[in-house]
Amino acid sequence: MYLPSLCSLQTEPYLIKKMLNTTIEGGHPPVGNQVFEGYCADLAKKVADLVSIQYLIVPVKDGAYGSEKNGSWNGMVGELVRNVSVRVQWFKGGT
Repeated sequence: MYLPSLCSLQTEPYLIKKMLNTTIEGGHPPVGNQVFEGYCADLAKKVADLVSIQYLIVPVKDGAYGSEKNGSWNGMVGELVRNVSVRVQWFKGGT
């Protein structure tokens, strides 16, 4: 089954990876989207629940927002351009 991916940087308070010793309900370690907490993780869960979709949180591999060098993009923008994470993109607000 294909799951749309939610691409984000691991930056507080937007997306934070839970501590390794964290447990969830039932005393089990977190797996999948449960590994993450923060504003983006909470918002994605609420939206997914409202529209009845499933998704997978995928941190940006190079940890960058995106910049262009020699006609090629890195970061979140690069993943979007290369169709690595194409369904939902989260960007930090501000200037």
